[in-house]
Amino acid sequence: MNILYESHKEVIERLTDTGVASKAKDAQNVLHSESNGKRYFCSEDLEIGQDRIQEQRDEVAENESHSFIPKRQKRKVSTDLCEECAELDIDTIFSRAESELSMRCDQTSLTGGNLIKNKGIIVASLGNRLAQADKLSCQLCRLLASTSFPSKESENYHLWAFPSAWGCDFMKTISVPRKLLCGSTPFLAAIPDFSYQGLHDTPSDNQLRLHWKSHGYIFRTVATEANPRGIWGREISPCVNFTSSMEWFQFCRKHHRGSCVRPRTHHKETLQGFRLIDCNIEEIVSCSWTEAYAALSYVWGSVEDKEATWPRVVRHAILVTRALGLKYLWVDRYCINQNNPSQRHDQISKMNLIYEGAEITIINAAGSNAESGLPGIENEPRPLQPKVKIGNTVLVSTMCSPRVHISNSVWSTRGWTYQEGVLSRRRLVFTGEQMYFECGAMAVCETVLLPLVEFHAKSLRCFRSFVEPGIFSGKASFDSFHSESDGQAKLYELDRHSVKYSSRSLSYPMDSLNAFSGILNRYCSQSKGQIQAIFGLLVRLGSYPQLVGSFALSICTWGHILRYEINLQEFSCFRRLPHFPSWTWVGWQGEISWACGDHGAGDWQVFEWLGTGAKHFIADISLRLLDGRSLDDVEKSRWANFVDQISPFFVIRKPYVLKEIKLRNDHRYNGSWMIFDIQIPHWGSFSAKPPTTIDSTVHRSPTADNSQWEFILMLEYTRKFQSEKRNYKIYYFLIVKLDNKLQECNSFVGHRVGCCIAQRVLKDESEFEKLLIHQDYTVRVE
Repeated sequence: MNILYESHKEVIERLTDTGVASKAKDAQNVLHSESNGKRYFCSEDLEIGQDRIQEQRDEVAENESHSFIPKRQKRKVSTDLCEECAELDIDTIFSRAESELSMRCDQTSLTGGNLIKNKGIIVASLGNRLAQADKLSCQLCRLLASTSFPSKESENYHLWAFPSAWGCDFMKTISVPRKLLCGSTPFLAAIPDFSYQGLHDTPSDNQLRLHWKSHGYIFRTVATEANPRGIWGREISPCVNFTSSMEWFQFCRKHHRGSCVRPRTHHKETLQGFRLIDCNIEEIVSCSWTEAYAALSYVWGSVEDKEATWPRVVRHAILVTRALGLKYLWVDRYCINQNNPSQRHDQISKMNLIYEGAEITIINAAGSNAESGLPGIENEPRPLQPKVKIGNTVLVSTMCSPRVHISNSVWSTRGWTYQEGVLSRRRLVFTGEQMYFECGAMAVCETVLLPLVEFHAKSLRCFRSFVEPGIFSGKASFDSFHSESDGQAKLYELDRHSVKYSSRSLSYPMDSLNAFSGILNRYCSQSKGQIQAIFGLLVRLGSYPQLVGSFALSICTWGHILRYEINLQEFSCFRRLPHFPSWTWVGWQGEISWACGDHGAGDWQVFEWLGTGAKHFIADISLRLLDGRSLDDVEKSRWANFVDQISPFFVIRKPYVLKEIKLRNDHRYNGSWMIFDIQIPHWGSFSAKPPTTIDSTVHRSPTADNSQWEFILMLEYTRKFQSEKRNYKIYYFLIVKLDNKLQECNSFVGHRVGCCIAQRVLKDESEFEKLLIHQDYTVRVE
């Protein structure tokens, strides 16, 4: 049994200090391997060496009557461990691993290399006993096997120790402070013996972390949870203990003065017929919406509505609300008066105010319907946490990351629940295994004990930059709670929200805009009147060219995701929703993407350029109001008042269209098609099956039939890339399928089936523009 111990010099010194220097030479027989300055020895030899030391001490005590030297006590061995695990000295493993890992925590090791080669150390050999751990009674074997990295080639495993920062799936390990990394207890992991395969066959950091994220990490627990230093495991029981959740809740209310505070503008807002559940008497009462209340987010499912009793999830939420020290609870199904259409419409349109107004939102991410209770409340079961106690040391599994559970839950597939999670200031999420808390400044889970003060910036207003943002924030993983979101960043956040939301399902497709309107309202209000949403697409309320240009940009930069190489059958997944126009993403069913990754609204700097006289082209677009007037007939100062009255169709007069198009499958990008017959960088997306086959050329003519597609130029401008020191022309095309309904008046009705963005080096623009034809008809896009 090989365990990490100490250097040759330390062994000699220990033998010398205890009066047996004459036997120091025997220590040479104990040390049998060396790697990178580390030495290993056999636990049997350790027992022999310690016995020799103790024998000498006993001799000295007996000869010189030094009775203060105690006789060696044998360590108690748990009957729940197998013979091999009983020989492991866990305390020695951790103390020596901490010392060794601390010496490795220099700047180079923090940022370079991978976990197996540079970050971890082997602390024990486990042999092949984990191969059938499920059939063994040893608690430690079962714990190690529950998180062990799988291997088909090797049944032999080593027990490794790693710095604790790599034991948190939400930490950006390259930026963890050295003090925190070195001062924390390590975590343990069972990894196959890859020595015979060579280091190049060892799993990558990403493979290891993805596995641990789903199966858990093994941490020690700390004796007292008050002001712990470093990262530890937390022991949890099948029944929820609200001590940790109350600590998170109160810490946020006390210290977080930014995004976790109720917006001041709420005091100016009113909500018709606002009602809450009084958790003390368990009745629905009329209240001022400025009261402190919790909200509930859940999946109703196919459950019969029983007026006489609360469903199980509501009963449990009432108990949680009281445990958090709150009196009132808001539940949509009961607090929105379904028999009053005016109040219902008012509250649905102000979902951002309701969830932002709640002190905390209780989320059931473990249930599939309203009769699924909150795990750990009353008799709603949650699985036992894998753990083992060895002497005074308790090892626990952190279990599957709550972020994984949430993303895989039924709750995460429902459209309405998306904005409920995003709009909330604080969330207490119940997964099938543990609780998860996320606010606008921190994110923590029940099985990992973090030093909250140490993880926060000095102001205590948010987590430091080495922690990834929460899953509800809309920020990219490289961002942080600490990073401020400017106008551009907020638009990108909104783009990411729309992508995630579009992958969810709705029981009633007509709700596709309502279920996202709260998020749109939040971001538009944060723009202070500069941005508005038209059927889910953002426009800039500047000059009329900026308004129309931003509209053209928005309708030409979203598309549907094709998962694999071009598969025409996949288009059946993208279904039109007749309640909304075809030119907006809320008018379609299916997951969307935005051009250039997160570019939901394209390059929003275009809006600035369009107002400064920069060279550009905008199609002759007329946005119409419901009363038939054109928006450009309305005074600019009143545009914002008419945005919600925009007609579901717009008109393009005398468009420029492509006369020749060639479709080719581009194998470099999933779902991307080469659209032109000339080699230019581009991005394109279709929502319907094209009227041609791949690798065939289609010649356009002014006369269209029912299957005719037109590539209409909506926007073109010149952009200079500083890194390349040359100018490009960027072309935005709207792909419209035309009908013949209005052919007699030289006007066509069509609907959007895709878009395309192309860029061309400025000196070669003439080659591309030869493909454009200036048509003499009008297209009405519905």
